[in-house]
Amino acid sequence: METTLSGNVDVDAEKFPMTSRLYSYWAGLPSAPTPTWSDVDLMENYRIAPLIFVADVVKSNSSYRFVYRFVGTQIVEAFGFDATGKSVDEAFEGKSAGLINKAYTSIVETKSPQLGIRRQANIERGHVRMAVLTVPLFNPGGEVQMLMGINDFSVMNSDERDDFKSWF
Repeated sequence: METTLSGNVDVDAEKFPMTSRLYSYWAGLPSAPTPTWSDVDLMENYRIAPLIFVADVVKSNSSYRFVYRFVGTQIVEAFGFDATGKSVDEAFEGKSAGLINKAYTSIVETKSPQLGIRRQANIERGHVRMAVLTVPLFNPGGEVQMLMGINDFSVMNSDERDDFKSWF
């Protein structure tokens, strides 16, 4: 299944069931358009929590590091490892780490959500394809403090889903 994205997160999030849920939740938080981590209740999202990740934004001079605070169980299963407590550079290698860091930095700098379809290397299965929605969470000063996102694996073709039958 190939999906063409418009580049407008409001429109594109609706194309995928799980990204739509997270985007609607984030946009509806009490302090939107600059919601904070304290506004988030993962239990309100218990159905999609296994697909959610949360990363702290750590500013270092003129660059950023992103450290995973929470990684849902289906993400861990899909990739074959748990990135909780690890930075992007510790969890991923080479080109993958660079692309993720670039995407996360863009979200921090633009203070806006981002949605894309990615293919990510997996230890046992070669790759996993997913729609990834990442939204910013702010501190009281209006700076992006954390990122919350979802890996929506519904974009996988039926032959790619063989290892994930229990999810569909």
